[in-house]
Amino acid sequence: YINFVGILYIINYLTYHNDYSNEIPPKFELFADRLEITSAGTLPPGFNQEDFFLGYSVPQNKELMRIFKDLDLVEHMGSGVLRILKAYPRSVYHFSQNFIRVTLPFDKGFEQTTEQVPSKSRKFCSFVLFQNQRQKLCNT
Repeated sequence: YINFVGILYIINYLTYHNDYSNEIPPKFELFADRLEITSAGTLPPGFNQEDFFLGYSVPQNKELMRIFKDLDLVEHMGSGVLRILKAYPRSVYHFSQNFIRVTLPFDKGFEQTTEQVPSKSRKFCSFVLFQNQRQKLCNT
């Protein structure tokens, strides 16, 4: 099972904090037994994994965060990781020199939530899906 609210927070977080300077968007891979989300970039200079898991945050894309905040697509800055950790353990994260990957197994005992998906998360996902479809149309 999968916690869909947790997934939405992960998608939001990895999209906002992705390093777009190398023109690599976040990658979403769906497998039979898991969902993997990979974000370009890594922890900010001077940060370690413990800082990350304690919720300390330095946005990689300050203007993108401001725009999404102005559009009411995010609740408030600095709360993403702590919200994600309410749904998933630290072990779903893998940090490398250039990427952060989150692996969400479907059959490892995670409970599906009946919690309502926050409207801001629904709006953000609709925005991302629309932009993705628009990009595919422009590239054909």
